[in-house]
Amino acid sequence: MEPIEVLGVVAHPGGVLVRRPELSVGVVRAVARPTGLTLELLSRVAREVAVRPPVAPRHLLPAYDEGLDLRVGWLGPDDRARWEYVVSETRSTSPTAPAVHRGVYLLPPLFDEVSLVLAWPEIGFPEAVLPLPLPSRALVAAAGTSVWDGPRVGVPVAEEFERHLADAGPLDLAVEEGVAVAAPVVLHGSADAVVVLAGVTVVGPVLTLDVLSIARGTTAVAVGLRAFPGTGPPPREEGASVRASVAEVRGRGAHLLRPHGGSVGGGSGPGRFHDRSTFVVTRPDGGVLDLLVSWPLAGLAEVRARVPLRG
Repeated sequence: MEPIEVLGVVAHPGGVLVRRPELSVGVVRAVARPTGLTLELLSRVAREVAVRPPVAPRHLLPAYDEGLDLRVGWLGPDDRARWEYVVSETRSTSPTAPAVHRGVYLLPPLFDEVSLVLAWPEIGFPEAVLPLPLPSRALVAAAGTSVWDGPRVGVPVAEEFERHLADAGPLDLAVEEGVAVAAPVVLHGSADAVVVLAGVTVVGPVLTLDVLSIARGTTAVAVGLRAFPGTGPPPREEGASVRASVAEVRGRGAHLLRPHGGSVGGGSGPGRFHDRSTFVVTRPDGGVLDLLVSWPLAGLAEVRARVPLRG
C-alpha cells in the first residue's frame, strides 16, 4: 500500500477507459497531489484470452520487459513512454469469470492533461494512448494539505443511537464502473492519529468508501503491536481494533460497517502505521453521508462526520 499523508484532489471521476473483447480497464481511484498522481486501475481479462493468449506487437514498450500484467505509463514531451511500476496489487482468478487485476501506480506530478499509455501484449491487447484530463497545477497545490494539518469534519456525538451490525453488501462490485462523488477529507484526528475518507465512489445503488487509518510515533507503535503480534509485549486494550471503527447513521440507528477488503502496513518509515479499508453502504437519500467514527486503540473517541456527496 502506498503511504499517503496528503489529501490531494480527485484527478479523474472514474469509469471504464478501455472496453475490448480481450480486456477492460477502468479507473477505481485517481488523486493528484503536489508529490505525484496516484492512479488505481482495475482490469478484467476474458477467460478465453487467459487460456489461449495471442500476442500484440510492441511499439512503445521495449522489446523485452519483466511485466506480466497490465503495463501503465505516460508520454513525455518527447513522445517517449515512461513506464511505471505497480506499487501494490491484487489478483483474482476464477474458472467461470474474468481474471481481475487491481493495481496502484504512482506517477510524477502531472497537470492539465496526460497521455496515459496502457499495454498488455501477452494477451493480445495493443498499446493504447488515452488522453486523460487532469486538474491544474493551482488546484493541486491548493489541495496539497497534510492530513495532520487539515481540518477535521467530525464533531462530538451529542445523541444516543441504536447500535446494529450492518448487513453485508455485495462482494463483487464493478468498482471501475463507478464515479467519485466526494473529495478526500479528514474525518477524525489527533496529533498522532487520523482517519481519512480517501474516496467515495457510487456504483449503482451503493457507495464504496475508502478509509485510511494512519498513526505515527508512539501511537503507531501501540497499534502495530496489535496489528503484528509477536513483535513485543501485548497491548493492554484487549479486543481493540487496529483500524478505525466506522458506522453509518440512518435515522436513530448506527450501523457498524464491516470491511470488504483492504491492506495494512508499516507506512512510510519507522513509527508509521497505515490501514486502508473498503466499506460498502447503500447510497443515502439527501446527498449526505452520515458517519460515526472512532479508533479507541489510537486514542480517538467517537465523533459524527457528515460528508456531502456530489451528483
